[in-house]
Amino acid sequence: MEGVKTEFVYADGANDDVQLSGDWNDWKAIQMFCECAGMWSVVTPVPPGPHEFKFIVDGEWKHSNRHPTIGIDDNSLNNVRYVLPEPDLGADRGGGGAGAGVASASASSSLPQQRLSRRDSRSSAASSQMSMPKKARSGRSLFGRK
Repeated sequence: MEGVKTEFVYADGANDDVQLSGDWNDWKAIQMFCECAGMWSVVTPVPPGPHEFKFIVDGEWKHSNRHPTIGIDDNSLNNVRYVLPEPDLGADRGGGGAGAGVASASASSSLPQQRLSRRDSRSSAASSQMSMPKKARSGRSLFGRK
């Protein structure tokens, strides 16, 4: 499957196993990997656009309280993320195409991979800031406008 390499993190407690499941792959389980101290992560390609996802934690379907949700009650809640398309950086650099990167937090980026510290991944303000490409955070537009 083609898409933007996107990192998903689950840090809401698990004993033995965490898998990711989302609408972009017909809710098929994707194995996540234990990083340390109860944090699980995986990088997987996701097409640009809005996507719902959920975690399978020790065999139980769960949403994370650390990601935005959509739904009306605990039984229907899914996490939601909007994945941005990779910008064409070739136009800014005279060719060469877009570099491969990993999206963290709530959106995608083709900038070099950055791991968020545990403190940053828990802060919605930091997550919102990290979800924007570096040029957008600096006030410069990705489309050449200021």
